[in-house]
Amino acid sequence: MQIFQVRTRQEIAFVYEPIAPLPPFVWADEKRLRQVLLNLLSNAIKFTEQGCVTFRVQPADDGQPPQSKLRFEISDTGRGIAAAQLETIFLPFNRQGKIATRRRERGWG
Repeated sequence: MQIFQVRTRQEIAFVYEPIAPLPPFVWADEKRLRQVLLNLLSNAIKFTEQGCVTFRVQPADDGQPPQSKLRFEISDTGRGIAAAQLETIFLPFNRQGKIATRRRERGWG
């Protein structure tokens, strides 16, 4: 979590709230989980001008190991997402602009 403490500006506090105790291991695709969490945290920091970014890890159910699940939650005091965009945030990603045009011209997409 130190990487995000360094990246935040003085106007932004970074708060990490893990559950206690954290499980000894998590059954997940490490690469994908890391990629998603880093992306979400980076965006939260990038679009928060003042206030805080909070990263929480908590149980998602009352199951016993190995069936128990974790919930990773990121909240911030940033400007948020426009109401018009809420319907599209979970749709597949599409590149826009010059990059998309070049990819089509080359037959890549």
